[in-house]
Amino acid sequence: MQLIGSKYSQFKECKKTTEPIYLTPRSIQETLPIYKISENGVFQLEKDKKNGDVQFDKAYLFTDINFYVKDEAEKEDLFLQQCKILNSMNVSFKIMVVNYNQDIDKFRNEVLLKRTDNPAYNVLIKEYNRIIENRMREGKNGINQVKLFIVSCRKKDFVNANAFFQTLEGTLQTNYYVLGSNLIPLNAEERLHLIHDIGRLGKEEECSFAWDELCKKGNWRDDICNMYIQQHPSYLEFEDKYCCTLIAKSYPSNLLDNFLNELTAVPFHTVTCMDISPIPKNLAESRLMDIYMQIERQIEKQQELRNKMGAFSSDISYDKRTEKREIEEYLNETRSNDQRMFFQAFLILVIAPDLDELNSRVDTIQQIGAGANFVFEKYYLKQLEAYNTCLPTGARFVNSMRPLFTQSLAAFMPFYVQELHDQGGLFYGVNQCSKNLLVGNRKRLKNGNGFVFGITGAGKSFLVKTEMGQILVGTKDDIIVIDPQNEYFEICENLGGQVINFSPDSKYFLNPLEIPRVCPNKEVFVYDKSEFMIGICEQALRQEVSAKMRSIIERCVRSIYKNFVRYDDRTEVTLVDFKKMLEEQPEEEAADLSVSLEMFVEGSLNIFAHESSVKSDNRFTVYGIRDLGKDLRKMSMLIMIESIRQKITYNETIGKATWVYVDESHVLTDEEFSAKALEKCWKEVRKQGGLMTGITQNVSDNMTNKTTKNMLANSEFVVLLNQSAVDREMLTDVIEISNAQMRYITNSARGKGLMKFGSSLIAFDNVVEEESKLYAMFDTNLLDKIRNQKLTEQELERAIRGEGARNDT
Repeated sequence: MQLIGSKYSQFKECKKTTEPIYLTPRSIQETLPIYKISENGVFQLEKDKKNGDVQFDKAYLFTDINFYVKDEAEKEDLFLQQCKILNSMNVSFKIMVVNYNQDIDKFRNEVLLKRTDNPAYNVLIKEYNRIIENRMREGKNGINQVKLFIVSCRKKDFVNANAFFQTLEGTLQTNYYVLGSNLIPLNAEERLHLIHDIGRLGKEEECSFAWDELCKKGNWRDDICNMYIQQHPSYLEFEDKYCCTLIAKSYPSNLLDNFLNELTAVPFHTVTCMDISPIPKNLAESRLMDIYMQIERQIEKQQELRNKMGAFSSDISYDKRTEKREIEEYLNETRSNDQRMFFQAFLILVIAPDLDELNSRVDTIQQIGAGANFVFEKYYLKQLEAYNTCLPTGARFVNSMRPLFTQSLAAFMPFYVQELHDQGGLFYGVNQCSKNLLVGNRKRLKNGNGFVFGITGAGKSFLVKTEMGQILVGTKDDIIVIDPQNEYFEICENLGGQVINFSPDSKYFLNPLEIPRVCPNKEVFVYDKSEFMIGICEQALRQEVSAKMRSIIERCVRSIYKNFVRYDDRTEVTLVDFKKMLEEQPEEEAADLSVSLEMFVEGSLNIFAHESSVKSDNRFTVYGIRDLGKDLRKMSMLIMIESIRQKITYNETIGKATWVYVDESHVLTDEEFSAKALEKCWKEVRKQGGLMTGITQNVSDNMTNKTTKNMLANSEFVVLLNQSAVDREMLTDVIEISNAQMRYITNSARGKGLMKFGSSLIAFDNVVEEESKLYAMFDTNLLDKIRNQKLTEQELERAIRGEGARNDT
């Protein structure tokens, strides 16, 4: 279908191009299609007019969503939401995907771990960096991709333009939120950076755009424009690069929803631009009706001509029947199916360092297009105009546009998969779909709490240990592990940590009533200790304490802390003091409480009744409780959690984060009081720099208990490794997960699965080959040897390379 005819000036208005600021540019700066800029990111693209509106635009960055890993029903819902967004637009707009240069050295510097003064750490760092470097080569980590939505309007001045964009912005952000994406407005500095990075490829770090400096400087175009531009019929030549803009001349009748991603996933610099102008619905229907009537008249004339020739029984021609049927379908679409019509120009700007490479990249784009029955051709004789149209502004200097209905336009789905790259984050493998590195910073989440789920052998422990190793060598944070199976002893000892193995004959003592080094509020401290001792007494009594007993316990706690002023001049308080205070109380219930505590204070299970022998200044501490009997284990879990809370409180005062890992977390959550204490940590320690992580096999363990279910709901970081069929069925109650995403946790390989990081759900691959030296570091005593200075760093490196150590070592 073609919409042509000189009398239809309204259609020409829909495709109206931006008026050049200077008809004959006198310099390269004057070719830039921006006339004025405002700090909030609204640009004026044309010169002021005395009587008439001029063009303004505003740019938004929109975040990606997991479209590729959705099932068909969910994809259809997202497609319909995209149609809703398109139908809501009454002004021209652009959807753009920009692949621009990423400073690979800067990227590596952000991701790779830095060497330290500790030789044992340096060996670990070296192996981490080797793995990260290898995984970097799998993706396109030298390319940074942004997705833009740019809106244009014609208004008299900036005041009216700002009012228009503010009104439209709320609706757009709501619609994108329903999609699962965020629409983020860009200010003037951010927009100029984008334009600069496209125009000055390879020189991204040369220029900064601080608004105050721009206002003083005045001519901001000097910092953006190239020093040299040479126009050729089919390409542009700059001082250090070559560019060619392609236009889609032929479209297929059907389009796959991943076509746009295939075009934009190329590992070189491109700008993919869909320049779109809506056609008013009444105008579209009127024009379609006019074309329909023209076809009817042509059919009548054709029949009259055949009748004159005596061919009364012959039918109209196939071409005319086809044209009529198509127009009828278009009319039905606009009237019955809530479809609108748009003009669209599909342009791709390809950038390369030399002409041969440019031709090679253009061929690649054309081949990808041919695979989907698209024909991309070079925009001959208008390369500069096409180049300016592809810049992230609302300017349009070429109008080779074709009409499309809403659903046809929505098929150019700009979404693929979510990525994860946080500043100062830890390495979590690569995205299974895009192969890009996953670097996440749990401290930037609403709360850094998390859970790791997976059946035995799925890779839970290894994933957690790789996270611990990076925390230890890459930050100043502390790590605490509650280890019911004594599984983390070796890695802790190898990395210079402190192992505390509690048992009836333990040489370690942990005082649950110890006065902390920092106590901001004595009343809150005493209240917390009262609640804690109520839990201890219930464990000793093996039943819930009465209201009278609660009062007695609180009275005794307040009495033993009566003279407490500050840590430096304190007298150590222990369970012995608490039991003595109980014995001084006149009530019979106090005597019962004292007797129930006897075994834990004076008897064989008194490891928590002494002053602490545990060092509190070690950065890596593992509490082992495997060797404790059932009676002492319940109490030990409460006491460990209390000790950890005090450690987190102290670390907060010195600006230190504390990572707490609870292995086999169902062991603690199966007990009511330890579960409640753990839940309290989950809710409160975020404000103090605490990050809690539960590690367990089954999601079902967490869903059958209200306390643990609340803990999971309070966790922004969730790792799902290979899951059993029962757990997969329960997952939908915890995480919004599609049937298509289920395949990533069904019979998945060790180290592969899904990761919920805030609002993102990412299929990750954290597989490390068994031959990797990281296995040797975590599974042998190699680091233990260097910690005891039995190997030099050079000898250790030789051992890691498999060359063996010297005989005299």
